[in-house]
Amino acid sequence: MVKKIKHKITASNQSDIKMNSTFISLLKQAVLITLRNEQVDTPCEISILITNNAGIRDFNKRFRGFDESTDVLAFPMQEFEHPGWGGIINMDFNLETGNLPLGDIVISLQKVMKNIKIERVTLEQESTLLMIHAALHLLGYDHYDEETKHIMQRIEKGLMRNMGYLDYGKTT
Repeated sequence: MVKKIKHKITASNQSDIKMNSTFISLLKQAVLITLRNEQVDTPCEISILITNNAGIRDFNKRFRGFDESTDVLAFPMQEFEHPGWGGIINMDFNLETGNLPLGDIVISLQKVMKNIKIERVTLEQESTLLMIHAALHLLGYDHYDEETKHIMQRIEKGLMRNMGYLDYGKTT
């Protein structure tokens, strides 16, 4: 019998676009499926902030030094020796909840809306891919060269298929 892990994923919307609970659930589900796929066996905490281009630009400038908007940012709170759950080093638990804070995800809904017009995909497809992508970053994955980019893309495409999006997955 597979043990079900209780991850805590919270989402807040600071964008100008109202999002319904179904959409918020989709974002959380994409993160949960990524955690399950990576066999994360410890209850984790992840927060998702939905914002606009100005909001994500501010995060990008403050924390990464890039004065530009982007579609999604991930801010890992744990250190990994190598990508994937098996590579985590020295778990730093939240003493109040007992959960492991993996990190924060910030997504610009305004940028996503622009992406879906360019990519000719649905809001659900693009948002799901971005959540999977960000969750992988929280688990130590990155795309700094062709090999690591290929690894992330392969995982992303597989997870998109698992979620019912048969042929969607773009380059990172």
